[in-house]
Amino acid sequence: MSALGQVDANGAPPSPLPRLGGLDEVTRGLVGLHKQLHGRGPVHARSFISGDALVCVLGGGFSQTDRALVTAGEEEVVRGHREAIGRVERERFAELVRELMGRPVLSHLRDADPAREVCVEVFLLG
Repeated sequence: MSALGQVDANGAPPSPLPRLGGLDEVTRGLVGLHKQLHGRGPVHARSFISGDALVCVLGGGFSQTDRALVTAGEEEVVRGHREAIGRVERERFAELVRELMGRPVLSHLRDADPAREVCVEVFLLG
């Protein structure tokens, strides 16, 4: 919970807001991590925070191979590949966000829509 006047399970006020520029830093960090893991980085990216939910929408950055698979009707292969990389590298994503936001990551969810070349990373912060 993190609206005005709310407290956590221990009666403490919600975690502080991220420092100024934190969202831009997270966006750049996630773009860089995607580039390292997929060979290309997203060309559009934006992060949003609402309460304890951090959402980053990443557009583009899919490879020619990804596009060829999508064209051949193998969209689920591309999605599955990206999901597998996300599972293997889950801690790297969480550590990046934890370091830049100054808050623990309780959960990390992700999905990709290869046909539209968009990925979404969602982090639930403590």
